[in-house]
Amino acid sequence: MVRNLALVAALLATFLLSDAFACRFAPGYRTFELSSTRPPSSGPTPTTPSLSVHSIKRGTDDGDFASCSDAGVLAVSLNDPEVANNLGFLFELESGSFPDKVLPDEVVAPIELADGSLGFYFVWLDLPAGRSDVEPINVKVSVRAVSPTMVEGSKVILEIRNP
Repeated sequence: MVRNLALVAALLATFLLSDAFACRFAPGYRTFELSSTRPPSSGPTPTTPSLSVHSIKRGTDDGDFASCSDAGVLAVSLNDPEVANNLGFLFELESGSFPDKVLPDEVVAPIELADGSLGFYFVWLDLPAGRSDVEPINVKVSVRAVSPTMVEGSKVILEIRNP
């Protein structure tokens, strides 16, 4: 009986001390499916997207290590949702730096944002342990629409600043 209680206590301690309760950042975009039937870079050039910064939420410390309050969230809206039909988007940092890895390396597709518009959520650790304030953001991100056959449209520059 004592041995069973010790085993249960050890398992419980391992679970509680692990990151089982830690916040997990889920991507706020879909994977874009590339075509395998056409040769790469064939087909019409995609329309240049019109995007805007929908919102930026910066990380805070609410004292609860599992709450995700330390996450930064950047929401980017597509101003013309019709452009998104059958297109992916490639985001690349042009200048400046984010406090953490924010942009995906792959071509991504938009999702429905909280207000019903189409766009992307980018989530990062904005307030690492031991910090009490966030770093300013002043970056330029290039965005290109990409067809299923990897034809890239012209880039548009999105300026992101906070505060």
